[in-house]
Amino acid sequence: MSAATWIALRQKRAMPVCDVESQWNNPEKLGKTLQRLESEYDLVVVDIPAQGYQQLAEAAKKSSLVLMPTSEDEDDVRSLHSSWDYLQALKLKNTKTLVVMAKVGTSLRAKQTEAAVRKRLANLGMSVVDSTLYDRDVWGESARTGKAIHELQNRQAKNEVLSFFDELLAIAAQEE
Repeated sequence: MSAATWIALRQKRAMPVCDVESQWNNPEKLGKTLQRLESEYDLVVVDIPAQGYQQLAEAAKKSSLVLMPTSEDEDDVRSLHSSWDYLQALKLKNTKTLVVMAKVGTSLRAKQTEAAVRKRLANLGMSVVDSTLYDRDVWGESARTGKAIHELQNRQAKNEVLSFFDELLAIAAQEE
């Protein structure tokens, strides 16, 4: 589910929302929109499909931080690899790129695979955040209801999300 779809669901249910611009399919318009938004907001979040290379390039050029999610699944890791290589080829000096382990299974085997993937990515020079966003039923509930994870009743998922945000805030503070 895209961020725009999730926000639309929240709006339909009269829940509080943040501003959303749906420009990812037009790189030129995306660039102009990002330029306008960066003068209006302290933080702009851009949600782009993994293989949207033109959009990724446009957003990354105007970003100080790019988050690239992947799970422990080999297909996800391969997709991440392509996007990472593409970004690195752009040689963006003011953009930090971080991998986020997301939708990771909760079984022992999935967690072992995650650890191996983390090690492999680090060996390839990719920076991976410490936090993990595990694949829990609550994410589906969030997609169905429009509620954010902190608005739902899953303490584990809420703690994982809060840990992730705390880590991002610490990274952002180091960059300033």
